[in-house]
Amino acid sequence: GLSKMTKLTYLFLAKNDFLAGTIPPFFGNLTSLEELSLKDTQLTGTIPTDVFSTRTMTNLTLLDLDSNALTGTIPPELA
Repeated sequence: GLSKMTKLTYLFLAKNDFLAGTIPPFFGNLTSLEELSLKDTQLTGTIPTDVFSTRTMTNLTLLDLDSNALTGTIPPELA
Protein backbone atom coordinates (compact mmCIF):
# COMPACT_ATOMS: atom_id res chain seq x y z
CA GLY A 1 0.00 0.00 0.00
CA LEU A 2 0.85 3.66 0.16
CA SER A 3 2.56 3.38 3.55
CA LYS A 4 5.48 1.48 1.98
CA MET A 5 6.15 4.16 -0.67
CA THR A 6 8.68 6.04 1.44
CA LYS A 7 10.45 7.57 -1.58
CA LEU A 8 7.22 9.14 -2.90
CA THR A 9 7.60 12.91 -3.30
CA TYR A 10 4.24 14.06 -4.72
CA LEU A 11 0.84 12.67 -3.77
CA PHE A 12 -2.42 14.21 -4.91
CA LEU A 13 -5.53 12.47 -3.59
CA ALA A 14 -7.91 15.43 -3.88
CA LYS A 15 -11.61 14.62 -4.30
CA ASN A 16 -11.23 10.93 -3.39
CA ASP A 17 -13.88 9.72 -0.98
CA PHE A 18 -11.92 6.63 0.10
CA LEU A 19 -10.10 8.78 2.66
CA ALA A 20 -13.28 9.81 4.52
CA GLY A 21 -12.74 9.91 8.27
CA THR A 22 -9.67 10.89 10.27
CA ILE A 23 -6.26 11.43 8.69
CA PRO A 24 -4.64 7.98 8.50
CA PRO A 25 -1.37 7.63 10.44
CA PHE A 26 0.41 5.97 7.48
CA PHE A 27 1.02 9.42 5.95
CA GLY A 28 3.71 9.82 8.62
CA ASN A 29 5.68 7.03 6.91
CA LEU A 30 5.93 9.01 3.68
CA THR A 31 8.96 10.96 4.84
CA SER A 32 10.10 12.04 1.36
CA LEU A 33 6.87 13.88 0.54
CA GLU A 34 7.28 17.40 -0.78
CA GLU A 35 3.65 17.97 -1.74
CA LEU A 36 0.51 16.32 -0.38
CA SER A 37 -3.00 17.25 -1.44
CA LEU A 38 -5.89 15.82 0.56
CA LYS A 39 -8.29 18.54 -0.55
CA ASP A 40 -12.01 17.70 -0.54
CA THR A 41 -11.61 14.13 0.72
CA GLN A 42 -14.21 14.28 3.52
CA LEU A 43 -11.59 14.19 6.29
CA THR A 44 -12.77 14.83 9.86
CA GLY A 45 -11.15 15.32 13.25
CA THR A 46 -7.97 17.19 14.06
CA ILE A 47 -4.66 17.46 12.21
CA PRO A 48 -2.40 14.92 13.94
CA THR A 49 0.96 16.44 14.82
CA ASP A 50 2.57 13.01 15.10
CA VAL A 51 1.72 12.35 11.43
CA PHE A 52 2.80 15.73 10.06
CA SER A 53 5.87 16.25 12.20
CA THR A 54 8.61 18.60 11.00
CA ARG A 55 11.08 16.05 12.36
CA THR A 56 9.95 13.35 9.92
CA MET A 57 8.50 15.34 7.00
CA THR A 58 11.42 17.68 6.48
CA ASN A 59 10.79 18.07 2.73
CA LEU A 60 7.07 18.92 2.93
CA THR A 61 6.45 22.31 1.29
CA LEU A 62 2.75 21.93 0.42
CA LEU A 63 -0.01 20.39 2.52
CA ASP A 64 -3.49 21.03 1.09
CA LEU A 65 -6.30 20.12 3.48
CA ASP A 66 -8.88 22.55 2.08
CA SER A 67 -12.59 21.69 1.86
CA ASN A 68 -12.66 19.06 4.61
CA ALA A 69 -14.42 18.96 7.99
CA LEU A 70 -11.29 19.20 10.12
CA THR A 71 -11.56 20.71 13.59
CA GLY A 72 -9.17 22.34 16.02
CA THR A 73 -6.20 24.54 15.29
CA ILE A 74 -3.35 24.21 12.82
CA PRO A 75 -0.39 22.74 14.69
CA PRO A 76 2.33 25.42 15.18
CA GLU A 77 4.93 23.34 13.36
CA LEU A 78 2.76 23.45 10.21
CA ALA A 79 1.84 27.12 10.40
